[in-house]
Amino acid sequence: MNLYALTEQFTLLWQNNPYVIYAAAAGLLLLAIFKRKTFFRLLAFLLFIGGVYLVVSQLGKSLDTGIRNTEEMTTKTQKALE
Repeated sequence: MNLYALTEQFTLLWQNNPYVIYAAAAGLLLLAIFKRKTFFRLLAFLLFIGGVYLVVSQLGKSLDTGIRNTEEMTTKTQKALE
């Protein structure tokens, strides 16, 4: 998933549910003002989750490419042996 797809999804979410986004933004703002330590812990957790998601998605893409290439080579080998 690229950055363009993520921005499209966020835009659609914002257009379909603006009050949810406003409430989340207000909650984060209040958390940043009054409970800074909790806010930064939440921010670090969200960044960690985003990093894990990025690594897993890239790993999945590379495994999918490897599996597809292996199947293609197996098919070519079977055709050559026939």
